[in-house]
Amino acid sequence: MSDEKRNLPTSEIDVTPKEPVTIDGEASEKLPTSDKGYRKLGFAILFIALGGFILWSVTASLAIAVVAPGSVSIESFKRTVQHLEGGIVEQLLVEDGDKVEAGDTLVVLSDTQASSQLAIARSRYLINRAMEARLLAEQAGAEMMEIPEDIQDTDDPRVQQVIAVQQSLFAARRQSLKSTLEALDEQSVQMREQIEGLEERISVNVNRISSLRSEAEDFRSLYREGLGDNQRLRELERQVLQYEGDNAEFRANIAQLRSQISENSMEREIQQQEFQKRSVNSCATPRRK
Repeated sequence: MSDEKRNLPTSEIDVTPKEPVTIDGEASEKLPTSDKGYRKLGFAILFIALGGFILWSVTASLAIAVVAPGSVSIESFKRTVQHLEGGIVEQLLVEDGDKVEAGDTLVVLSDTQASSQLAIARSRYLINRAMEARLLAEQAGAEMMEIPEDIQDTDDPRVQQVIAVQQSLFAARRQSLKSTLEALDEQSVQMREQIEGLEERISVNVNRISSLRSEAEDFRSLYREGLGDNQRLRELERQVLQYEGDNAEFRANIAQLRSQISENSMEREIQQQEFQKRSVNSCATPRRK
């Protein structure tokens, strides 16, 4: 029986309706059963859109951009805040987006370095002022050094030390100049005394020469009469010549001493001028600083 079932002839049955049937059994219009046309239309639209996009991307000029968060602001509202010399920021008084007006304080810089430089500059200024006061006193030939009022009340120990040093230096330099001038004056006084002594000796010798010549004249008269000694006359004449030679030497010494006195006077003036010149040149140095 199973063999009979295998050998049964098969046949295909067409179940496609020949005509559309409505519920009432009446015929209606034929409906489309294939989507090939719609597929072609869809592919055509896709290809046209893709081709147009490719053509646009090739021909259009696009700038390279980086995606990043940001905010849009007017360019004229941006201002660069910059210090001329720079420094360490101690306080930042504004934040990004704050509105500020002209003259508002934005950043406070640390004043440690500036204060240190100011203290150094002020100490140097006061030191130079003390030096200038000494040099001006030396230039004017003053007996005492006057301390300027702007440095008298300073509490800086360095300045006080410099003032004391300048006062000591003023006294020492003035004493050195005074000693040099006094030595020159003393030499001049001694040479004048020597001149006076030589002049007195010349005067004495002149009197001696006059006396010896009178005595020689008397012996010469006696000698003519045959009563005198020729040897004594020659001795008197030799004494006269000796005193005259001494007077000539004294006069030469007097001339030399007077020349030395003139040189001492010139040296005295030179010492004073050199002292003042050094003071003037040194005084210009702190002023330039």
